[in-house]
Amino acid sequence: MNLIETRDPDRIRDFVLKDPSIHLYELGDLDPFFWPSTTWWGLEDRGDLSVLALLYQAPGFVVLLCFGRDRDLGAELLRQVGPKLPDRLYAHICPGFIDGIEDVYVSETFGEYQKMYLPDAGKSRSELEQQWTKESPERADRVSRLQLSDLPALEVLYRESYPDNAFDPRMLETGKYFGWREGESLLGVAGIHVYSKAERVGVLGNVTTHPKVRGQGVGRSLCARLCLDLLEDCDHVGLNVARNNEAAIRLYESLGFVHAIDYEERMLHRDDMAG
Repeated sequence: MNLIETRDPDRIRDFVLKDPSIHLYELGDLDPFFWPSTTWWGLEDRGDLSVLALLYQAPGFVVLLCFGRDRDLGAELLRQVGPKLPDRLYAHICPGFIDGIEDVYVSETFGEYQKMYLPDAGKSRSELEQQWTKESPERADRVSRLQLSDLPALEVLYRESYPDNAFDPRMLETGKYFGWREGESLLGVAGIHVYSKAERVGVLGNVTTHPKVRGQGVGRSLCARLCLDLLEDCDHVGLNVARNNEAAIRLYESLGFVHAIDYEERMLHRDDMAG
């Protein structure tokens, strides 16, 4: 297996579309909006990619993504790419992949997660439309698309309800954030981490509701409306969720999402004593 660095979007796209349910972030990051912030490595076998790693670097974000269904391949890729990585980064990697760099990095575990995916875009849209028609007019009217002018209210909501979010204000520019309003207050939001109309992919993220309205179906209404919007121009829709967040998993399953793969999140910093 040879380590390669690639800037060929067609080659990357061909690889991730072989198993899109676990590579939605990578697919979305081919979009010109995200592409300048990306660095890509893979293991090549007889000219074909076997496993892929993405390093995404933007202000406030240094994240390594490496997913696959072969533990040994993932660990080997990280072993070879380890010397090229920053001294400190956040990693989303499948179980066992850390074996490849555990002698180079000290890691702190930030939990076990799973990827979920809508397996049939057309069927999902039809089912969600049927569900949405059952929303009362009063509830439906409280859900609206957020604008850039809503940023101050959104930041207040995140501070009060989801202070550890990974929200990038640029994401509002996509138009894929929906809020729940009661009077002048913004009390819930469902948005995206990644969206690309060109690549026909969307990944839900930064979803939260204010404690005063939790347990009232607000999150489900917001996610249903967002998914309907994404499915107008996306063939691939998914999300990440903590494996111990049973309530959220049930919510997403009720919208048609299915389990795709497990992964873990880790904070890595280089071990100065290694080697």
